[in-house]
Amino acid sequence: MLNLPEDAQTSPVLDSAQLVRIEATHRGFGYQHLYAVACLLTMDRTDTDEVVIEHDEDVELVRPSGTVYVQVKTRERPLRFSDLDGVLPRFEQLRRAHAGGERVGDAGFAIVSNAAPGPDLRARIASSSWPSDVALVWPGGSAGGVDLSLPTPWQGLQEAMEGCVELAGGVPFPSLAPETLVLKLAGLAQYVATGHAGHAVTKAQLHEFLEQLVVQLHDFPQPPVDYRQQSSEPDLTAPGRVQLVVGVSGAGKTTWASIMSLRHPFPTAYFDVGELPSQAVASSLARELVARFLPGRALGGGGAALPAASGLELMAFLSRRLREEELEVTVVLDNVHRLSAEALRSLVEAAPDVRFVLLGQPWPGQAPVEALLEIQAEELGGWSQDDVAAVFAAEGCPVEVAAVQRLLRLTAGVPLYVKAAVQLAVRAYDRDVTEFLDAVEARLTHVETAQEVILAETFKQLTLPARTVASLLELADVPLTTEEALDLVSTAGLTPATAAATVRDLTRSSILQVTGDGIKIHDAFRLLARDHRATLEPEILSAALENLVVLVQRSLPTTWTVGRFGLWLRLLPQTGRQETLIDIATQEEFHQVGDPREVRAAIEAVAQSTDLDDEVRFWALDALAFWDYSVGSYGHIPSMVDQMTTAVGAGTDARAGSALAMKQMIAASLRKDRDGVEAAFRVGLESAEGDAMVQLIIRYNRALSLFHLGVYGDAASEALSLVEDYYDRLGLGLGDVFGANPGDLRAAVPDTATRDDDFRHVADSLYLLAAANKRLSESSVAMSFLHAMKFYSAASAWRSAVRAGQEAIDEVLELGDLQGARNISENLLLPLVSEYQLVDLLVPVRAQYAVLLALCGEVHGAREEMTKLAAYQLNDAGAAELANQRQLIDRIAERGDLPGNPVVDG
Repeated sequence: MLNLPEDAQTSPVLDSAQLVRIEATHRGFGYQHLYAVACLLTMDRTDTDEVVIEHDEDVELVRPSGTVYVQVKTRERPLRFSDLDGVLPRFEQLRRAHAGGERVGDAGFAIVSNAAPGPDLRARIASSSWPSDVALVWPGGSAGGVDLSLPTPWQGLQEAMEGCVELAGGVPFPSLAPETLVLKLAGLAQYVATGHAGHAVTKAQLHEFLEQLVVQLHDFPQPPVDYRQQSSEPDLTAPGRVQLVVGVSGAGKTTWASIMSLRHPFPTAYFDVGELPSQAVASSLARELVARFLPGRALGGGGAALPAASGLELMAFLSRRLREEELEVTVVLDNVHRLSAEALRSLVEAAPDVRFVLLGQPWPGQAPVEALLEIQAEELGGWSQDDVAAVFAAEGCPVEVAAVQRLLRLTAGVPLYVKAAVQLAVRAYDRDVTEFLDAVEARLTHVETAQEVILAETFKQLTLPARTVASLLELADVPLTTEEALDLVSTAGLTPATAAATVRDLTRSSILQVTGDGIKIHDAFRLLARDHRATLEPEILSAALENLVVLVQRSLPTTWTVGRFGLWLRLLPQTGRQETLIDIATQEEFHQVGDPREVRAAIEAVAQSTDLDDEVRFWALDALAFWDYSVGSYGHIPSMVDQMTTAVGAGTDARAGSALAMKQMIAASLRKDRDGVEAAFRVGLESAEGDAMVQLIIRYNRALSLFHLGVYGDAASEALSLVEDYYDRLGLGLGDVFGANPGDLRAAVPDTATRDDDFRHVADSLYLLAAANKRLSESSVAMSFLHAMKFYSAASAWRSAVRAGQEAIDEVLELGDLQGARNISENLLLPLVSEYQLVDLLVPVRAQYAVLLALCGEVHGAREEMTKLAAYQLNDAGAAELANQRQLIDRIAERGDLPGNPVVDG
């Protein structure tokens, strides 16, 4: 069965919390529309003349004896009387309308729910105050009222689809697949619910609708049974008479059109113009459409009875007859990139009563088509990060979040390319996705990928300057401004006019994409662009890299983004700027955004290099030791500290001496050596004599070391003292911090050179204070974690802010503030993880949010989120934590009647 409701996985792009709310809303409406479909399919059996959708009630069944009014409720817990707020009074109004003669016949009332009633509601139904003509119906049971011959409801959307398909199997049209019929009727129900056709479908209209379906659906390509919705898809019912959907071969345009035709409420037809001469398209299309939609009505006959006329005259004739017959027809034309812009315009203008959906690959004639038809091309968004992970996991290739992002950069999420990539990883790389990606990016694969085979001809048809421009722009994986792009490609020796014309041509062909942030190459063409770049003179490539690193560095003060910062870091070692990279890597803000793992290998190479001086190696080791500590990987820290001691030698300056002392404290604490900690602390203070700021940092490292030694009381005492000292340094009191947001803190403290560092360090101290007091079972840790998160945010230390926020959520839950915990996750953590590309925190933050959803009664949404996360490859600790959270959600679900927000109704 075409399993759309459960298997189509869309992923949060910017706001996972908003996605959950949207999904809950659509689940409610989806259930309601499927119940309307069940009512349509049982019209003959229940003697129903008309089904009304979203009028006075969710569904109304008009019968010879009167009208049955149905209110549909969906919940993931037992139904409560409070869920029926306003329902019974509205039923009373309708009852009076029938009694007073304003409505014809008798009135019957039903509340249909996917959930059985809870104890309170059961007691009310059994009481004498419950209206005798109101029935409550749920899966496997009913109470109150009388038998109204209603379809039996289902527990969820999957069961609803299956139940409707079973009913559709009884429709006497053997050529019509039940799954297809259900989707078509669901589209009709949604369309009617918006107010069209008076919100109603009559029995005669339903029979005619079924006859049309038999004719129209046989020509669409069969969609796959495991269709996955793309991250953004055009709306086939959007306003406008012409839609143009453009995408590379394999993007899924035809499959999307086939799926959309199943849901479209009006007749649709598919016509492939690819193999026809332009002059023959109009005539062939007109005769095909008449044969399908006007059989026996065109001059008394089918297509053979059409008048002798040109193709465009036949299209005009068809359009006129469709208008006379009051038929709204949508025609999907595939491969329109093979037609001229004039031919397409003539065809569309000849049939003003036909709606056209044009499918094509990017082509030079696209811009003229958009201009002539006054439309803007739309694109399919490709599979989301969650979908790509799920596709690989289904083939036994679990992938890390960072690997999925690499796959998206290579394939643009194009379904065919993703499927081909997973098959290649399985066959040629024994399911080792990282090895596969390394080989593809280094162009070392011994088998061509699908996109190389498919797109090679398109790329070969480009002029040599165009291929060169594309290959140089591929060096940047973030959009560049037009001026930056032209500056970059100038290294190939192109004149400004030639470069600008080439960029325009590549943009018209959709090989370059124009976004709100600038110009970038389409990800699907990256591999081919890299291949061409290998043919360029080494001098050109070196000049281009040098030009690009300068352009990006120059832009960072005014156009800082996570992507640009990450690109700059990757370019530093490629252009011989290892010392700059090391200098950046020793700064704490280096670890606060993006995924710095991409440049770790370069730092490790510097640390082990024999060609660089000891000072550079020392700071590389310092950066690596801090890195390992920050991610909780302690095994190599002692050996790195030993290497730092050797590298620094006897000529230690104050900055290096302080840095070494701090790392020696941490190494000693890991060995459970308090004397070593105290000795290194004394040395550090001496090295930082006269520098109050560095001495505070050294004191913090001692407190942190005490925490690792298990001396939590001393650690908490020193952390509290540090907080007080930092507040004095910043000129803040407790009253300035309580109730303030990060913006308030930034406004309250003068913008000095050390302000953001002080914000981050007081946040570190607050976090340590909370962690130590938590070990001591103190009850005041929630506020400390919240204030730490606040100061981290003020310092733009986003990774640390998210970690503090996760701890704060756990503590806020302990205080019983469920909504407060959910607000932190939805409004702060989830957006931060997305905006600052904190890939290592994506799974734990979303898993924690899933638990919050379950606690709020949204168990279905929680389980959906956990299903998506299960596709990602995690380390042992991460996998164990995910399993614990899944078990916690199961335990929450077993408790049944939970406090919190109900699933949104349709």
